[in-house]
Amino acid sequence: MKYLKLALLVVLTVVVSIGFADSLKDVSKSLATKYKAMDAAYRKGDIGPLENMFDEHCKFKMKGEGQSLTKPLFLSGTKALFKMRSIKKCETKLLSVTKTKDGGYLATSHWSGETVESKSGRPMKGTDQTLYDTWKKTKEGWVIMDRLIEQK
Repeated sequence: MKYLKLALLVVLTVVVSIGFADSLKDVSKSLATKYKAMDAAYRKGDIGPLENMFDEHCKFKMKGEGQSLTKPLFLSGTKALFKMRSIKKCETKLLSVTKTKDGGYLATSHWSGETVESKSGRPMKGTDQTLYDTWKKTKEGWVIMDRLIEQK
């Protein structure tokens, strides 16, 4: 009887582990799709899709700096960027996804982009960042709750 209980416990642990791994794989696929959509919005200079990717209370912070930006300030700055520069090339590469204690998911990704000045077409310095995004699934879909940006 003791061995039967132990065997059942082992089987249950394996089943739960496999289920979690599949779940994490599915989450990673969903987030990779969201990052591709975000890249497309940046290349088009389209603020609309970006507005829906961040929770209303999302905070944006540059690593090593004190103050966070709110979603409205971040989007306002992005709109201004779209007027001054065109993003010719950008790519977000998802590096890892881990489950957080509060049921969200921390996605670590690498973002690189190249911009040109809108009026002159003059190339600008490229951008190289590591993003640490905390995602949550809501009834509207996946949204970023918090973003930490590490400039390279």
